[in-house]
Amino acid sequence: MIRNLDGSSEVKKGIHGCIDLGSSFFRLLVVDGGCAGTAPPVCERRRYVGWGDDLERFGEVSPASVETAASELDGLVSLARDCGCDEPVIFGTNTIRSARNGPAIVRRLSGRVSRPVLVLSPRGEAALGFRGASSFVTVDQAAAVLDLGGTSTEFAWGTGGDMEGFVSIPWGTHRVSRLAGECSPVSGGLRRSMLFLHRSFARDEYTGPLIESLRSHVSGGRVFLATGGTALTLLIVKRFMNGLPPVYAGPGPLDPDDLYLIRRRLGRPLLSGRLRALPVEAERVPLILPGLLLLERIVSLAGVAGLTVTARDLRWGVVMCGGIGEEHLFVRKKSN
Repeated sequence: MIRNLDGSSEVKKGIHGCIDLGSSFFRLLVVDGGCAGTAPPVCERRRYVGWGDDLERFGEVSPASVETAASELDGLVSLARDCGCDEPVIFGTNTIRSARNGPAIVRRLSGRVSRPVLVLSPRGEAALGFRGASSFVTVDQAAAVLDLGGTSTEFAWGTGGDMEGFVSIPWGTHRVSRLAGECSPVSGGLRRSMLFLHRSFARDEYTGPLIESLRSHVSGGRVFLATGGTALTLLIVKRFMNGLPPVYAGPGPLDPDDLYLIRRRLGRPLLSGRLRALPVEAERVPLILPGLLLLERIVSLAGVAGLTVTARDLRWGVVMCGGIGEEHLFVRKKSN
């Protein structure tokens, strides 16, 4: 069964919308359901929450952050209704999946907006993210998608929008930010921060399968795509450094040389807090360098020559599928 935007099991034409409860931002997307694959959004908004930092540091989300999240979600639901979407799909990912108080978070948020809050499984997140990111490639084109998030990273591959396999690891920008803080990067230098990250990444039990999968599935004619806030921000920063308008102007390339130049240009100012002029939200600035270092490490280990960044993401997969299937949902294991 498919859970549609109004809770029914029949896919409807018209306005479709969803709200992604990400680790840093809550993001609303409303589209014309009749042409979701081609038309620009009817409405796109985001609100900063930042609760992924709580998860990384404490293993749960603080009551204050949950209340902030409830307030911001309420505002986005109102915006969705103003845009003609009365019943947006609301879904969470790894922050709610992994938090010790995940069920309490779901109860509080769903109670605040009188709407169900669904939680995607790692497979569901990867499959819907793959569908959204690969929506602009040809039907018979093989693709691979890397979604580097705040508290997890998903890598998926498949053809024609259908995922054939995936890997999900509990590494994201918030973890790298914590690790960088532990090694005192400002006093010890960017090089020390990078070495600390590299050693931690290499020793982690989850990273090996990700790198092996990347090496296996980013060659042979596949289109290699990257999506998510980190990739999109780095593409915009690249445009800014090249004297272009600092906006998303369609899918664009990033390669290892681009990542190196961004790090050389921005690394020290970002670490010391002296950088003020980047054309991104102030809340995202502290996560630019952690995201860059993580993406650079993944690309280096996997021997990736380059990738294409797209703004099509998990939200687009949800609206293009008309909702979220039962097979995409997370089931929390009962503790003994």
